[in-house]
Amino acid sequence: SYSFKYMEPAAGNATDTYENDGSPSFAFNGRAVLQANPDFAWVPVINFAQTDMGWKADSSGSNVLKANNKITNFNIGVAGEWKVRGTDLLVAGIAFQSVSVDFEDTDPFNFTSDDPLKWSYIQMPNLFASFEGNIARWLTFRVGASKPIYGKLTVEDPTTDPVDKFEETDAPMQFSVGTGFHFGNFTFDTVVQQDWLFGGGPLNNSYQDWDHNPFLRISGDYRF
Repeated sequence: SYSFKYMEPAAGNATDTYENDGSPSFAFNGRAVLQANPDFAWVPVINFAQTDMGWKADSSGSNVLKANNKITNFNIGVAGEWKVRGTDLLVAGIAFQSVSVDFEDTDPFNFTSDDPLKWSYIQMPNLFASFEGNIARWLTFRVGASKPIYGKLTVEDPTTDPVDKFEETDAPMQFSVGTGFHFGNFTFDTVVQQDWLFGGGPLNNSYQDWDHNPFLRISGDYRF
């Protein structure tokens, strides 16, 4: 359940209130590891989630506005996992992915603007592969990449008659590089920002923009 509430003084003694409408969100995630032999396993995956971003707004105490807003995600695929050299791991797979946004209105205090948002993006199929290897006892190296064969973005304006539709095919290749540093039972992990690798690093950037940061994520893990 997503909960938010925003209050702002309005004319006179009234107050504008903007908050979630109490609708639930849910997700289903399933994964199985089917061991074919000691060094190989099939891993099917299915994910479905619906995030409800509906809101209601009491504008100056005079009228109540509502909007049903939803974000839907779906993913299904299968991967193969190979053990290499006993400890290293190679993964390759294929997946179908989609995400859709259906917002009845995006402006809580100007509902007459009729400002809906509706778009969807699909990738079919999406090919991906990754490798994790131990360079030393204290250092792990990871690299992964994905490339959809076909990707399509659709944006619609429901306020027009007929409905105005914009479509664009887009199938970018993406990759990620990471390292893991091991200190006894503690592991220090980083994921490198892919744009930073081609931007010249500190020799070319002032680090004032987010995409100049060398890391997307830094995390730590301790095993008891």
